[in-house]
Amino acid sequence: MKRRLFLTSTLAIPFLPRAIDAQRAARVARIGWLTAQQASSLTPFLNALRVGFAHYGYEEGRNLVIEYRYGDDAIERVPELAAELVRLPVDVIMAQGAAVSVISKLGLTVPIVYVFSGDPVSAGFADSLARPRGNMTGLTFMAAEFNGSAWSCYERSFRSCAALPSLPTPSIPASNSSAPTPKAQGDSWA
Repeated sequence: MKRRLFLTSTLAIPFLPRAIDAQRAARVARIGWLTAQQASSLTPFLNALRVGFAHYGYEEGRNLVIEYRYGDDAIERVPELAAELVRLPVDVIMAQGAAVSVISKLGLTVPIVYVFSGDPVSAGFADSLARPRGNMTGLTFMAAEFNGSAWSCYERSFRSCAALPSLPTPSIPASNSSAPTPKAQGDSWA
């Protein structure tokens, strides 16, 4: 009897990885995509997001469901759309753009990953770039901590320019944060 158990176990070992993968593949990740923008303005970015998920083995229709919610340029719709995603439910909400500021104040229990072009520290959803706040974490394309380095790169690239403009975007919180300017930095940019 022990011999049969041993032989059966030995023959089953090569099939275990497939059985484990089949169980793992059965889990479907549900992501909520939330933005105040229109769908057409984000098509290239969402295509890149899908490619990134596919790189890690997640494909829509197979083991990934993305619930898209667009505010169609109406920021006041964001709380309603966020509540809808929570009721579905989703595993995580990916918030983009101006919707991030609104969603940060809703006190949602669902983890939130944001893509934001402002400074999350000045906007109030992170204590520092290394320490996100609450259940939020994400990616920023601008942070005041890096402005000095950015000015240094600009100076090296455009030495012949007398001045370099820096224009904040009023609709993005913290985009006009107090950042080092050429005058404040003096002549030393290092």
